[in-house]
Amino acid sequence: MAPPPAQAEPSQVNTSPLALPPEPTLENFKEVLTNKRLITGVKNTLLILAVSLFFNILLGTITAYIIERFNFRFKKVVVALFFVGMLVPTFVTEIARFKIINGLGLYGSPGAPILIYVASDLMQLYIYRQFLSNLSTSLDESALLDGANWFQRTRYIIVPAIRPIITPAVINTVFTTFKTFDVVYLLTQQAGAKTGSGFHTILTYAYENAFITNNYGYSSAISIIIFILLIAFSARFQLREEGDL
Repeated sequence: MAPPPAQAEPSQVNTSPLALPPEPTLENFKEVLTNKRLITGVKNTLLILAVSLFFNILLGTITAYIIERFNFRFKKVVVALFFVGMLVPTFVTEIARFKIINGLGLYGSPGAPILIYVASDLMQLYIYRQFLSNLSTSLDESALLDGANWFQRTRYIIVPAIRPIITPAVINTVFTTFKTFDVVYLLTQQAGAKTGSGFHTILTYAYENAFITNNYGYSSAISIIIFILLIAFSARFQLREEGDL
């Protein structure tokens, strides 16, 4: 087990955040890149991202397809409830979300933030639906004549057709996963670590080092690495989009 990083000196804590370090060093970056707890936090972040992204696209497209293509009782009520869900501030639902997560036995596990990220992305569902409304129903009818069921129509026709808006969904989910702190912090706190949490993402690990152990230099190194990862991801997608034009 790697030793914990040293805490910041009082003189460093009281200096201006805009002041240059008296002795520039890369030691914090070296410790960050070799610390096993940080590597575990990165793995947890990527796990949440991958699972959330998969179910966001799968369930979002299927739900949008059902709402847009099928007529059923209380359809307008269901659509109205989605709009109400987008209007309700997240802090209003914190207690309800906690009770649901705790009742499902997900409190303190990666399943808690995953469920929140998948279930609360109503804006993306609205975007899926608006895009589907512009697709001709003749595609569905042709597939239906060929014997395709609704799942096959969604997989082979709808999902490929809405690929242009899947890319923004991917980018949004990636940025949400890497920058959202409160969901993971509130729903994964257990006995164990210094913050009371037995589960860490890269962001909660940066928080622990900054505000629990007062190791601001180490936490800043983590933040810079997060920033570089997001910039690299954005640049990669931008180059990909320009290549498709």
